[in-house]
Amino acid sequence: MNKKLLFVFLCLVFFILLFPHLIFTPKLVLVENVNADELLAKVNEEHPYLIMTQGSKVLVLNKTTNKTLFTFTFKEPESGYKFLSDGILLYGYYPDEFVSCEILFLNYNLSLKWKMATKFNISGDYMIVFPQSSEEFEKYILMFGSVVKGFEVNRGLLLFNRFNGKFVEIIPFYGNDLKVIKDKAYILSLNHTLDKSGHTKKIWYEILIYDLRKKNLIKIVKTPAKVKYGEMFYAYLLKGEEYIGLHFSDKAQTPDAVDRICIYTLDLKLIDCLTFEYHEEYNPNEFPSEIYLESVSEVWIIDDYLIIERKSGRKEVYKING
Repeated sequence: MNKKLLFVFLCLVFFILLFPHLIFTPKLVLVENVNADELLAKVNEEHPYLIMTQGSKVLVLNKTTNKTLFTFTFKEPESGYKFLSDGILLYGYYPDEFVSCEILFLNYNLSLKWKMATKFNISGDYMIVFPQSSEEFEKYILMFGSVVKGFEVNRGLLLFNRFNGKFVEIIPFYGNDLKVIKDKAYILSLNHTLDKSGHTKKIWYEILIYDLRKKNLIKIVKTPAKVKYGEMFYAYLLKGEEYIGLHFSDKAQTPDAVDRICIYTLDLKLIDCLTFEYHEEYNPNEFPSEIYLESVSEVWIIDDYLIIERKSGRKEVYKING
């Protein structure tokens, strides 16, 4: 064999051996030398108050003394909150359906800036909003919801004036979760196809990018989360400064459960996914079970790190090598 053929042969062998590693090198790497609590402390420092929810009641506390500074009880059975750049959104809502919703917007002096209430009313025009996915963009607050006029129902992304709470317009894209990064809205949507008899044949999650300045849809990407019709599952988006993520959790009532966390670039190029599978024989006399304690409870993207907290309280930090 001459030298040229030998060189080509060696290069080919080297490429064959190295190629799988180039393709399958993980982009989310578990790291031991980064303190999760220190990363989370940076985020918590941004918020001046501690907020607690107790069913329909919400309390705003002094972060240092735990003294209650503001309290409000909503008519709706559940309450929540969202820190925005110039104030705090407090809301009461029904978790499973659009019945009614009440929203208070406080400035950081805890003075009421505006109040909004929406209620189902078949006798006239009405609007129902879903504030759990509230986000902000310039002079707007964005929430999913429905605007109904007569028998016409328009569902989508509702824009409100952040200074007075007045409804401005509706963007015709509806979803299950929403995140705004820079001037782009990322919408998580559950889609489906029907068979010939009209029954659901296939369901899947997809992420949409909508340009809030140009007011046009940029991209739609189908996620790798495998959704099984009829089983319990949920999914929500993760927001970072340079990344967008997805946490999908299959909580089927079986001994098997799955948590799947995927990280994308801001143009929705998939970087990597982590999959955690739990297998256990069901024991009704044992709670909390091992599956419950090991399943994922919270996920954050901070800088170039993904932080995962289990229900047991244990935290893991992964470096994002995007």
